[in-house]
Amino acid sequence: MSATLDARDEVNAKLPFWQTVSLSYSFYFQHLGDALRISWLWLLIFVPLAGATNWLQMSWFSEVIATMKPGEPPPPPAMPIAMTILGTASNLVMFLAGCSIAVAWHRLVLLDEHPGLSGGNIFSRNVWRYVGMGLAILLMGGLPAVAVVASVSLWTLPYAVDGGAPAMSAARPNPAVFILIPIVYLAACIIVMRLCCCFPGAQSAIHA
Repeated sequence: MSATLDARDEVNAKLPFWQTVSLSYSFYFQHLGDALRISWLWLLIFVPLAGATNWLQMSWFSEVIATMKPGEPPPPPAMPIAMTILGTASNLVMFLAGCSIAVAWHRLVLLDEHPGLSGGNIFSRNVWRYVGMGLAILLMGGLPAVAVVASVSLWTLPYAVDGGAPAMSAARPNPAVFILIPIVYLAACIIVMRLCCCFPGAQSAIHA
C-alpha cells in the first residue's frame, strides 16, 4: 500500500489525505483474511474475559444500589476479588493483543510480511519494542499533563478547614479549572498522537 508523492512534495512529506484514507480501507478489505488470522486467537481469549468482567461489575453495582438508603451516604463499596482479578486480566490481555495485532499489521502493510499464527509474535522483540515505545510515549504525554492538572487543581479549587484537616468546601470551584484542564488534556492527546506515528516506522526498521 502506498500513496505517490511528487518529487517537489517530498520535502514536506505530506500524504494526500483522501487518497491515504481510501488506500487504508481498501487495503484492509483486501487483506481481511490476514486481519482475521492476526486477531482470532486474541478475540477468543478477550471476549469471554471482558464479558465475565462486565457481568460481575453490573451485579456488584446492582448490589451497591440495592443497599443504599435514602438520606444516608452510601457505604464505601468493597469490590469482589474475582472482579478485580478478571478486570486486571482482561486489561492485560487487551493490551498485549493490541500490541501483537498492531505489530503484525504494520509489518504486513510496510514489509508485505504475511502474518503467522495469531499471537505467535508475542515473544518477539518487535512486539516488546512496540510495548516499550508505547509506554514511553504515554509517559511523555501523560506525566506532564497529570502534573499540570494536579497543580492547577490544588491552586484553584476552594478548600476549607474542618477540624484542623483540609476538606473540600461547598463553594463552586474556580472556573479556571474547567478552562485549563481541557487545554492540557488536548495538548497531551496531540503529543501522544504525533508520537504514535513512530510505531509503524519502528516495525519496518526491524526485519527479524
